[in-house]
Amino acid sequence: QSTWGFYFSQQKMDKKIAELVPPSVFRFTPTIARFLLVATFLEDGIRLIYDWSFQVRYLSLRIGSATVPFLLICIAIQLISPVIIVTLHTRFLKAAPMYSA
Repeated sequence: QSTWGFYFSQQKMDKKIAELVPPSVFRFTPTIARFLLVATFLEDGIRLIYDWSFQVRYLSLRIGSATVPFLLICIAIQLISPVIIVTLHTRFLKAAPMYSA
């Protein structure tokens, strides 16, 4: 079966699954997705902190002397990203009524 055949059959299956889900659930989908994204960033950042010694050993074999700065940058990114995601979302919600017709 060609790639396009699989793609179109997958679309049909997705539509059938979407028909089973009540329409009221779809309005919560962005919130659930945002929560899971934030939870993933936080979990990864916390895991890096708790597995610090393992991460340093592993990365020192891979990248050498730049291990600690690399890990600190990764932890900062993982812990600051959720704040940015939530902040931008709340700013968008506050600005949205200005742009609505």
